[in-house]
This record gives sequence, C-alpha cells and structure tokens, in this order.
Amino acid sequence: MLKYYSYLLIVSIMLLIGACSPNPEKSQLFSNDGMTGVNQENPSYRPNKGTEIYEDQNPNLLNIGERRTQNSIGSSQGMLRSVVNEDERFEAGMIYTNGRKAYVHVHPKEKYGQEDLSKYRAQLNKKLKQAVPRYEVILRVRNQK
Repeated sequence: MLKYYSYLLIVSIMLLIGACSPNPEKSQLFSNDGMTGVNQENPSYRPNKGTEIYEDQNPNLLNIGERRTQNSIGSSQGMLRSVVNEDERFEAGMIYTNGRKAYVHVHPKEKYGQEDLSKYRAQLNKKLKQAVPRYEVILRVRNQK
C-alpha cells in the first residue's frame, strides 16, 4: 500500500511541476465577437478588402459588368450562329437555349440527297458540340430549297 501511495505522490508532484511553467504561452486577443473568433491583430482574412467586384458572384444572373470573365447566354448563341455560318452548306435560323439544351435550326443552302444531308448534319453537329460543350446541342434541319 505504501508503494501505491508513493507512486501516486511522485506522479502528482510531476504533474504539478509540469503544469506550473515559468514562461506561459501568450494568449491571443480576440474581438468582442466570440462566435467568429476573429483575431484583433488581423480583423479580416481577406487581403484585398474593399477592392472586390461582386458583379459576377451569382451564377444564375447574366454578367452585367464591364468585366465579362464567363460566357453568357448571348455569347453562346453567337458562337453557335458563327459556327453554322462558317459552314458553306447551311444558313443559321432560329437559335435558342433552354437550360442545358441548345436548339439550333439550320436551312440548307442547296438541295441535298438524304445520305449527303445526314452526313453534313453529323459534321455540323460535331462542330457545334465542340464549340459550346456545356450545352446538349439539338440540331434541326428545316425546309430544303
């Protein structure tokens, strides 16, 4: 029993000596807002505070500012129209987007056979999907001349 008490005494003395350090670590100062724990020496973690531009923050709205870093619906439709007009066999008709789908109506400039038309249509469809990959392009050929 004496051995047990001596062991307990030695351990408690070691804990007491170890806990009472002569050089305690300095505690950090915090602002009155204890929920966020923002350090008073650096109240903002944003290095560019006050210089942010918030016009492109909402992905549901079109980009309306001078800095257009992302494509808008209008630029996507313009890209589709330019791809169709670059092809000498087709003329662009109505182009609109609905969600993730882009509907492209084209008119052939000449009258083609069914096999040729399907081949040209597949080539144009591939070009359109490469130009605007975020949309599922639905190509509709209208009114052959």
